[in-house]
Amino acid sequence: MLFLGYIDESDTHGPEPDMVMTAMLASGRQWVQIRRQLRELQSLYQFTTFHGSEFKSQTGDFRGWSEWKCRGLLSDFGQILSGRLTECITTTLRYRDYKENFLEILPPKMHRTSQYGLCFLALLDYCIFYVREHGHHHKLSLIVESGHNNARDTARLFREHGTILKGGGLDILRSYTLASKDDNPLLMLADVSAYGMAQRERDRRFNPEKFVETPKLPAPQPGQTGWTRADITPEYLRRQIDLFHQDRQAKMDEYLKRKIAWLSLKNEK
Repeated sequence: MLFLGYIDESDTHGPEPDMVMTAMLASGRQWVQIRRQLRELQSLYQFTTFHGSEFKSQTGDFRGWSEWKCRGLLSDFGQILSGRLTECITTTLRYRDYKENFLEILPPKMHRTSQYGLCFLALLDYCIFYVREHGHHHKLSLIVESGHNNARDTARLFREHGTILKGGGLDILRSYTLASKDDNPLLMLADVSAYGMAQRERDRRFNPEKFVETPKLPAPQPGQTGWTRADITPEYLRRQIDLFHQDRQAKMDEYLKRKIAWLSLKNEK
C-alpha cells in the first residue's frame, strides 16, 4: 500500500521564528474520501483555498466572516479528518534551540540546513515510523506546500534520506512533490492543523498563566486517527551533526581502504 503525507507549516515569519510544521498521513484510498468531504466543505462555506494567514487576518475568502462561522469551519475541518487519517503529526522547533544546538556548532563542511528543513526531516522520520507500523511492505510519498522560501531544499533532504535508508536495506520512499494549494487542495488540511497548533504554541509562550494543556489522548484504536505532537529536541539536532561526522568517517575509511589496495598493487609491480 502507498501512504501519502501532505506537509505545510506555520509561524515562519520574522528573524527568529518558533516554527510549526504538520504532516497529514493517510493511504491513497483514505485521501479519496477526504477530498470528497473537502469539496463539500468548500461549497458549504463558499471559500476556494484555506490559507492560515488569510484566515487569521480575515482577508481574501474569509473577509467579513463572523467568529461563529470561523469556528464552524475549523470544527468541520476536524470532523473531516477524524477517523479518516492514519496520523496527524506536528513538530515544533524553537529558533533558540535551532541556533544553539545546530547553527552555532555546525561543522564547516556540513550543509546549513534551515530551521524549516529540520522540521521537514523530523516529520519524514515520523512518517516512516508510522508507515512501517502498518507493515514493512508499505511505501511512502510526500507532497510539500511550495510557498516557503526553503521549501525547495526538502527535495534534497528527501533524496539524501532515501539514499541512506536504501544503504541500510530499507526501500520505503517513493515520490516527492512540491505543490501549491491551488494545484493540490489537500494541502489545505495540513495548513489548518499547522495553523491551529501555532495558535496553541503562541498561547503557551505568551499567556502561560491562561494556557490549559490538552490532556494526553489514549492510543488510537483501529480505524481512528492518531495525533502526534513533538518538540524537536536539542538531542535530535545534535544527532544530525553526529550522523554527518559518521558519514564522513565512513567515506574516509573507504577512501583509505581503496588507497591501500592501490598501493599494494603498485608495490607488487
